[in-house]
Amino acid sequence: DLVFLDIHLNSKQTGVDFAKVCHEQGIAFVYLTSYSDSKTINSAFEHDPIAYILKPFTEEEVYKTLEIAKIKIAQVNQNRFLSLKDGYDTIRVKYVDIRWLKADNIYTEISTDSKKYLQRMPLSEMMDMLPENQFCRVHRSFIVNLERVDRVGSDHLEVAGEQIPLSRSKKTEILERLNQS
Repeated sequence: DLVFLDIHLNSKQTGVDFAKVCHEQGIAFVYLTSYSDSKTINSAFEHDPIAYILKPFTEEEVYKTLEIAKIKIAQVNQNRFLSLKDGYDTIRVKYVDIRWLKADNIYTEISTDSKKYLQRMPLSEMMDMLPENQFCRVHRSFIVNLERVDRVGSDHLEVAGEQIPLSRSKKTEILERLNQS
């Protein structure tokens, strides 16, 4: 997800206030504004925007910014991780290493490139811990990492050579999301 945000809004809050919330929640954002004074720019960059586009802007500037944003967001997501229990230890598994998650009663099985983990947590709670731009519930029992989907069949997905069931009600959404990435 990417938010385009003006610094001066028609409300009590400024775009910088809203940017702070975006930053705290890990939401990438770009400023679109006509203000270029140093005070405004310094205030704006406190919350690490992807870019700062001055009005009036061209379509080409927006496309270039989108390309830069895609690269930066991908780099950030590669470094993000999920904390899991492994026996008595807590380990960090990078999101990019996760293939899929499967519901197993009160547990969730997590498949990675190197190992499978079993967590005492329902699948719905695990979904809340994952970035929704990268993971999707594709069946009542499965969540997949969209970046790891190799093939979409009529009733299944293929992830790293494994077939994952695909709900009919989710197929259109999955195809749309895969075409966006």
